[in-house]
Amino acid sequence: MKCWQWLAAVSLMTYLPLGLACSDGHGTNNVISSSTVKQLTIKDTGQAMVLKCPPGQQCDARADYHALQYAKDGLEVYLSFSASVNRDYRSPSMQKNFRFADFYLPSGGEGDINLHVEMLDKQIEFLPAPQGLLRLRVRAPIYKMVSQGDGKSPNCRTDDMVGVCQQEVLHRQPIDLTMELKLPAS
Repeated sequence: MKCWQWLAAVSLMTYLPLGLACSDGHGTNNVISSSTVKQLTIKDTGQAMVLKCPPGQQCDARADYHALQYAKDGLEVYLSFSASVNRDYRSPSMQKNFRFADFYLPSGGEGDINLHVEMLDKQIEFLPAPQGLLRLRVRAPIYKMVSQGDGKSPNCRTDDMVGVCQQEVLHRQPIDLTMELKLPAS
């Protein structure tokens, strides 16, 4: 078990058992409410994030955007910034130029935690960090758990992916995610 998986596994969890029946192409929408804060800490200072820019564009101040991407063992992080960030990875610059973020966090048999954060939500904070590291904190009031359903069920539509049906469960439960990741080399 990886360190971040262990941290996620021992964090506060208040889930109810749910079935995986799909009634439409997007699965059933269930809602679970809890006032207990789900706390997750993820730290990987070994593997660097990857800098991404639009195809055919240089990663400079003229690019349409800059993105930082991290993927390892099912964990995925995608942070999008205006091109004005231009490799200025200090926390004030990242906060000012932040656009949106997507987080996909494996959570064992219950599915994956999916979290989308927009600049306007003001739910992400870029924290001061030593040179070469990114520290951030996300505090959000809700998140989704996504799991694969039974694609052979007669009630499951398989729109674009034959045999695949997803179930989304909305958790109206505060989540507090802290991350420390290695930035790409300048």
